[in-house]
Amino acid sequence: MRRTIPFAAIGLLMSTPAGAASVPNTFSSGDPAVAADVNANFSALISDIEAVENSVQNATSTAFSNYSMGPSASGALGERNVTVLAVEGNNCYVARGWFTNPGDVTVETASSGTVTPDEVFVFQYVCGDTSEVTYEQEYVYAIPSSGGFDQAHGAEINEDEDGDGAFETEQAWDYRSTFVSNPLTNAQLVSSNELFFNASGELQASGNFTRVVSELGQPLTVNGETFQNVVVENFLGFERLRFKAEGIGTVLTLTGGAISDPLFNSEQSRRGAIFYRVDGQTSGDLSGTPFATSGLLINQWFQQ
Repeated sequence: MRRTIPFAAIGLLMSTPAGAASVPNTFSSGDPAVAADVNANFSALISDIEAVENSVQNATSTAFSNYSMGPSASGALGERNVTVLAVEGNNCYVARGWFTNPGDVTVETASSGTVTPDEVFVFQYVCGDTSEVTYEQEYVYAIPSSGGFDQAHGAEINEDEDGDGAFETEQAWDYRSTFVSNPLTNAQLVSSNELFFNASGELQASGNFTRVVSELGQPLTVNGETFQNVVVENFLGFERLRFKAEGIGTVLTLTGGAISDPLFNSEQSRRGAIFYRVDGQTSGDLSGTPFATSGLLINQWFQQ
C-alpha cells in the first residue's frame, strides 16, 4: 500500500529536537539496500508521523469536561453542591443543586412507582424574598449511577410547577436522552435529544439542543466575583449564551428571549451567580433571598 506523508507532518518532524525521530537502520555509501531494512525504516518513520499527527490533533481539539457542576460526595444539608443565580431586573432566582442521595430522597416515576436514586439533581426557579415566595417551579431529577446529568441515558423527573410542594401523577416523567459530542478546533460541538414520556409510555414532549462550547479566553466577573477559566455555550437556534466556570458550572446566562423558553421573558434577560458551594468551596451572599438564613427555603440546601 502506498502511504502519502503530509508536508505538515514532515515539517514537524524536521523541527523536532535531535533524536526525537529516528530509524533503526543506517546505510553508508556502497552498502546494499536490503528490503527488510528499508521497510523497517519506513515503518519507524510512519509511526513517528502518526504520533505527530495525534499530537497536533490533541493540541487543537478541546474537550470541555470539567465545566459543569457535579454531584457532591455527601447529600447532607450544608454539603450539597449548589449554585444560585439572580435574574436581573426582578426578584427571581435560579438554584441548581446536585448531590449524592443520602438515602432519604425519593422520586415518583411515571411508570415504575417510587425510586430512591443514586444521585439527585434539582432545578428550582423562585421569585420572592426572605418573607414571601411569590412563584416557585421545581424539577427533581433522579439520576442513575450510569452517567452524569448531561450524559444521562435515563432519569426520572418530578415537576412541581405550581410550587405547592406536592407531586401529582401527571407531573412525573420518564426522561430519556441521547448525548453526542464532537471535538472541533478549539471548541466542542454538542447535540442532545431529550424525550419525556408519561405513565402510559406515550411521548409527551421533546427537545433538541445543539450548542458550541468554546473558551472565553479571558477572566469573567459576575456580581463582583472573578472567574479565571470560563467556557461559553452558544445554543444554535436560540438567542442564549451560557457561561460556565471550571469546576463550578453555570455562573452567567444571557438570552435575547427565545419564545420557546418560558422561564425567560420576551426581552433580554441576564442571570448572574450570587452564590455557589461546590465540594466545600463556598463564595457569595444570599442576603435578602429565599435561601438566606431567615428565608423560607433555607432547609432545602442549607442548615439554619
